Amino acid sequence: MLTGHFCYVPFCGGYATLPQSSTTQKMPVTKALYAKENMQLISPHIPLGITLEQGLEILKSVSPDIEYSEEESFYKVTTDSFSCGFYEKNKMVSSTWFDDTLGRDSDNGLNLKVTLYLERYGEIPDWEDGVNNGWIQFFTNAKSGVDLAYGIHKDVIRFNQTSI
Repeated sequence: MLTGHFCYVPFCGGYATLPQSSTTQKMPVTKALYAKENMQLISPHIPLGITLEQGLEILKSVSPDIEYSEEESFYKVTTDSFSCGFYEKNKMVSSTWFDDTLGRDSDNGLNLKVTLYLERYGEIPDWEDGVNNGWIQFFTNAKSGVDLAYGIHKDVIRFNQTSI
């Protein structure tokens, strides 16, 4: 269960769970600047553990121009709004990577964006906050076998499958 770094903020018809880091000011629990339905991720969901071919099909749905780093076994596409990609291990998607500036106009927006990404890879109550080294915040979801790391600007987000 998340402790310390999350607060529940009311939005239209419910609550949004927003990550808080030591570098982010706590938000008042009485108001939210974003309604959850007004912020949507436009990057594709790239499930962890899918085959290399399935991952490439997802990237091709964004752009036919797929960049590849042989050194890192990393595939990536870039658009005007975001970049996304994945790392491959044994012909399976082992990690996903998103560089997404969505919500950058406020701390609330950035926190909600991270929450929306967390929801892609597990239930919010299953995420546990981990180390924050001042540059990177880590979260773990033992139930789904996924770890998350994001930088202090909350633009670059990476999910790692711990069982591959």
